[in-house]
Amino acid sequence: MFSATATIPPPSDLQNISPSSRNSAATQNALDFVRALKAPADPPFSSGPSKVQTAKAAWDNNSFYMPNKAETIVEWLLTRLLKDKAKDPAANPLLDIQYWSLLEQVLFAQSNVQIRDKAWLIPLLNRIPLAPIVVSFVSLSSRHRDGTLEAKACRCLSALWPLAVSKFSSEALLECFGVLSGYLAACDAIEYATNASFVTLGSLIVSSHRASLVNTPNRKKSYLQPWLQCTADHPEDPNIHNYYQAGIETLFNVDTLRTFQDAHAANTLETALANIASTRPEIVLQSLPRLFRSYGQAQTKHRSALYGQGSKLGTGSTTDQARSATMGFFALCESLLSQIPEGEESWTARVSLLHVVDHEGLLSRSDESSAGILRQIGETAITALTIAKQDNKELIEAVLTTLATLTRIDYDLVPFGLSRILPILIKVPATSRAASDYLQQTVDYHAKTRTVDAYITATFQAITALQSTNDMQELYRASSSAPLFHHEYLHLLSRSVRSYLTPGQIFETAQGISRQLLALVEEWNASVNPDSSDRPKKKRKVDNANQASVLPAVKFALVVKAATPVLTSLPLHSLLSDAQEEVCGVIQAAMGTLVTNLKAALKKVEKEGSWGWQLFATAILRLRYALSSVSALKLSSDVGDKLLSKMLACLKGNNVTSELRVEILRSLLYEVNRGRFEAAPVFDEVLSTIGDDEALHKSEWSGGLHELSNGTANQAGVAVLHLLCTRWLPLLNELASDAQISRFAACLVSGRLTSQKQISSDPTITSAIELQQVLQNAEFWELSRLRDALLSQILEQTAVLDNAEADHLGEKKAPAQERLPLDIQALRASFEIILFTPQECLSRENRNGLLRRAFVVDAHLASDADSSPDDGLTLLIFVREFIRRSLTSGTGEHQVALPYLSRLMASLPHIEHEQLTSLTEDLIRIHISAIVASSARQSSGQELQEFLQNCTVSFKDGSATDHALAVSLNALIDTLTSEYKVSQFSDSVLQSLRHVQDELFAHLLPQCTLQRGAAPVESTFLGLWWRILSLRRWLGTDNSQTPFIAMTVASSLLSSGQMKDDSAESCSSILAIALGELHLNISARDRHLEFIVASYIQFSQHLQSKSSLDATVARASRNLQVPDFDGILDAVVEGLGDETLGSGVLSSLIQLFGIMLLNSPEGTLKIVQKHTSQCLVVFANRAIFVNDADLNLKAFEFIAKHFNERPAAIRSFDVATTWSFLGHGLAGSSMHIVKTSTATYQEVISIISVLVRLRRDLVLSTLPLLGTTLHKLILMLRTLTPNLGATQSKMVSDTLPRWVNATDPMTSEESKALARLLTTLNTKTLIRTHSSANAELQKADSLARPFSKHAAHVLSAYLAALNDPLCVMSSAIRKELEPGLFALCEVMGEQNRDALMVTLNAGEKAVMKGLWRTYEKQRYVGKG
Repeated sequence: MFSATATIPPPSDLQNISPSSRNSAATQNALDFVRALKAPADPPFSSGPSKVQTAKAAWDNNSFYMPNKAETIVEWLLTRLLKDKAKDPAANPLLDIQYWSLLEQVLFAQSNVQIRDKAWLIPLLNRIPLAPIVVSFVSLSSRHRDGTLEAKACRCLSALWPLAVSKFSSEALLECFGVLSGYLAACDAIEYATNASFVTLGSLIVSSHRASLVNTPNRKKSYLQPWLQCTADHPEDPNIHNYYQAGIETLFNVDTLRTFQDAHAANTLETALANIASTRPEIVLQSLPRLFRSYGQAQTKHRSALYGQGSKLGTGSTTDQARSATMGFFALCESLLSQIPEGEESWTARVSLLHVVDHEGLLSRSDESSAGILRQIGETAITALTIAKQDNKELIEAVLTTLATLTRIDYDLVPFGLSRILPILIKVPATSRAASDYLQQTVDYHAKTRTVDAYITATFQAITALQSTNDMQELYRASSSAPLFHHEYLHLLSRSVRSYLTPGQIFETAQGISRQLLALVEEWNASVNPDSSDRPKKKRKVDNANQASVLPAVKFALVVKAATPVLTSLPLHSLLSDAQEEVCGVIQAAMGTLVTNLKAALKKVEKEGSWGWQLFATAILRLRYALSSVSALKLSSDVGDKLLSKMLACLKGNNVTSELRVEILRSLLYEVNRGRFEAAPVFDEVLSTIGDDEALHKSEWSGGLHELSNGTANQAGVAVLHLLCTRWLPLLNELASDAQISRFAACLVSGRLTSQKQISSDPTITSAIELQQVLQNAEFWELSRLRDALLSQILEQTAVLDNAEADHLGEKKAPAQERLPLDIQALRASFEIILFTPQECLSRENRNGLLRRAFVVDAHLASDADSSPDDGLTLLIFVREFIRRSLTSGTGEHQVALPYLSRLMASLPHIEHEQLTSLTEDLIRIHISAIVASSARQSSGQELQEFLQNCTVSFKDGSATDHALAVSLNALIDTLTSEYKVSQFSDSVLQSLRHVQDELFAHLLPQCTLQRGAAPVESTFLGLWWRILSLRRWLGTDNSQTPFIAMTVASSLLSSGQMKDDSAESCSSILAIALGELHLNISARDRHLEFIVASYIQFSQHLQSKSSLDATVARASRNLQVPDFDGILDAVVEGLGDETLGSGVLSSLIQLFGIMLLNSPEGTLKIVQKHTSQCLVVFANRAIFVNDADLNLKAFEFIAKHFNERPAAIRSFDVATTWSFLGHGLAGSSMHIVKTSTATYQEVISIISVLVRLRRDLVLSTLPLLGTTLHKLILMLRTLTPNLGATQSKMVSDTLPRWVNATDPMTSEESKALARLLTTLNTKTLIRTHSSANAELQKADSLARPFSKHAAHVLSAYLAALNDPLCVMSSAIRKELEPGLFALCEVMGEQNRDALMVTLNAGEKAVMKGLWRTYEKQRYVGKG
């Protein structure tokens, strides 16, 4: 090491030269260079270069030679960095990029030499400690950020770290870890992640620190706060996660966990965390739950070392002691939280801690101290909930989540919770998820303990404890919106009552509810008439005195809401008949009293219209309707015509609330359905409430009747419409008058019901939603009167279109004097309803009439399609969709095909709406097909010739490339070449076709013949070119002069760099051109075939969607000549065997191979069989098709699809090769993918299934291979036993194939598929072969008898899986696999079963006996 204590004078030859030349002089002599570096001053010479500049000049000067120059410079640099690390930042070499740049240059001067190969580095690092340099640099970097300097420095330190770390003490590593904590706490996680050099250095520090913990776990220094800060700020970052784990191993290793058993050590940690919480409470709140979870995991991990040995062994198992110690840490966390001011953050942290306790099952019954802490949390939560302000929703949600979690851990942790919490929950909004969770936990607990009756009583007590407020209507609405009255909770309560209310509790529950209702009725009567008992003759005005007098009505309404699901769900079937009559009698008596009070209430409503009386009447009607619909109660619901008439009369009042109106109408509809009231006036009121005004169809309703109290009549209309559409439409269809049905139909097609769409996520109800649900309901279209009225209304509403002149349908724009004033809204509703109408409901006459009217609407809207308002554009879409459906189904017909086609072509360029463009193009294709079909039937072919003449005119006008014309020509050529023969058309038509073909060919030729380096050809030209080749071939035109353009345009497209997803059409067209050119006279045919394969590969690599490419290959493959088909398959098979090709290319080749085999030309069976065999051999022999999971799946998909599509083409050699490939694919592997490929499992089963079902003759000679494969498939259904070590997990995973991850098990769907396959072994089927000689004589058979000797081997896999201590098989998988196991038992028989039992161990024998008993029980089911 250099000494800087003596003053070294400059050499004599350097004393008298200029400063600029001293640097070069110092690098001319090794001794002078060393003296310059050892000089006490920097720079060593006055006004000369600095030492680092001198060292850099010496290094850059290749002509300057000195022994060990690199070692000398590195030693000086590290010494300078070490000694000057404490200087001010301005003079600190650690922040000087010159030092790090020079060090980087020296260390990485030779790219072919590794750092570790520099022999002089290790002795140098042994002399100069690197750890202080790292500590100082990281500490300074957290305060002085310089990305370039950090990158260079971290690269150098990361290179030196592995060589120097062996000499680091554990304290030095802890110090490095600590300053890294400060750096991470000071920077952003994203910034840290993008600094790759610092990430590398940080990972080295963390890994070295974690390794050192094994030898010296105890640490005296603490860097708790910066570590907590960075891990709390970025918990999900993967780099921070490793850093967090290192801190946990430091904080919670075995030795520190032992010290935590001492109260002093625990207090020390608590003090440290409390100090942090006093200044940065958010850090502690975010970190405590994660710390607590990690502490518990550490206790579980080290429980044997902590509690499993020694003379001071405590009582209980090591697991119990670890849990008890973890709960001790929970007490520490709770103590810290109690020192932080209460708020949403503190309660959220407490919830997270409780989630850990619940998830890990940490609380034991014997741990009273921990239970006491949890009870105290419950008390604190109830207190906080009581004093919390209602507008602080986040705090309330957190506190309620705390209570819900405590209830889930142990219901008794919140003593007397119902009496204190339920009154609070009445004021909580229904959107509170935590409140719903608490109620669900509470109901589940009482259901399990069979104390549902006590819970119901507590609910009523909470409701009756409500206090009066200044706004009783708001109290009612808020309470009705509480979780206690949410429909999901009421459904849960109803289900619990039906299933868990004991027979002894039914009568008491019914009696208690009846008494509660009657008591509230008496309280209500007393509140509205307090002096009735003393002065019965004196009449007073009541109900207007104060708000408190309405409170009993509110309580009564809420109790009715809570009592309704209970009374309607009483399990009366569990009682004897006399007990049932007793229960029904109690309810009947109470209902009699309520009906009597209902009469008085309706009188008050009719006279005074007060809200309290209306709410009281509403509740009685709601309860009566609910109980009347329960047949088991056998209630006498006949109330007499007088009361029903009074109910109807109440609807005439102006002050009747919407909620009462809906309840009265629902009750009256029920009475009409029972035949106890006249239908006409009720339906008149229903339709009047629904109405058809604009406000109705703009209204939204949440679905709660209590919301109607604050709403308007419009919401009531939506509610009544919902009521009518969901239940009472059959009644309306049966009993309503014709005028009423027509009125309802007119409301449906008013044009406003469809004006709104549900686009928000809120579960609101609108009139548009109701209409859509009605029209999508098949039951509605069975209601003949409603259906006929609706269709009549539509026909009447569109009848105005019959006045239009049909002569103008073909014009681009109808004359102004002929344009009708259209009601866009009405027509839009009519045609939308028509689209929902089943075809069977429209007669041929009506459909043709509507089709003609649709043409009229189209004629008026098409010319302004893009500039039309939204309603007009939507109407045009509906109209064209109706036209498309009518013409496609063949139920519609019209005589203006060619004029309408011309108008469609004229309007297409002006349309920018995507859906309308697609519809228009479809209609063009449909009309082209119709015109061609008409010309094929008629000798003249006038329409087709006229269309062709229009095309010729377009060519002369220069619009041959027009999009509409291109779509039309594409459709024409596709239709002619795929569906018709030349002989079906007259000579005049063919002559016109040849003329158009010549014109189009002449126009496209210069566009498609590119010069090298030209821009790519447009996709429109390419699509027309390959179709013109098809048309020329179809017409028999001489193609000897046709140029070959496929290679040129493909090269141009690929070299242009413009390959995107929107290039799919161009790629498909180029591939179609290449395939079409095979029908020309090609000299280098083999080269062209290879080009086709290469083009498919290149295009498929660039495109995400390959459907258009695959469709092109499938279409052209059927028409290939046999030698060309054989040549392409040869090229594909050769490519599959090429070891230089990657997995992506091989996947494309498999896809191409499968498409061509599926669409092979006629007479190519032997070619298909030959290449299939070659392909299977390649699969079996090349490791890449097994080791690459995606390729493996692709290969299995190909085999499964080919075998299923062409089972007769399978040969015995193919079966043998397939078994070989399956054996490789199912073999165990030491490497596995992250997620199990269930698709691969399904494809393997599909392959075996088709062989067993359809080619049983080929499987007979390979039954041992079949048994081995099924054996492996059963073993793949296993998963690892929880908490296995790495070695044990590897023992299991090594038996599984690469595409199965033991930590990601198979699902029950795979088990079900395997069971179906095993059942197939016993299913009789016919063999599929090409030989038809013995087809009629063939008898159906199965593999049951020949496979009986191999079934035991398959079944042994199941027995071994269930008895393997390292594996488990879920109950769902076992349940789905049972039918297959029973099939194996049936195939095996008793003799083979006895032979199998001899080879089994005790556990396997027990499983086998149980399985056989279950099999015997179901064996004869259904056999008489």
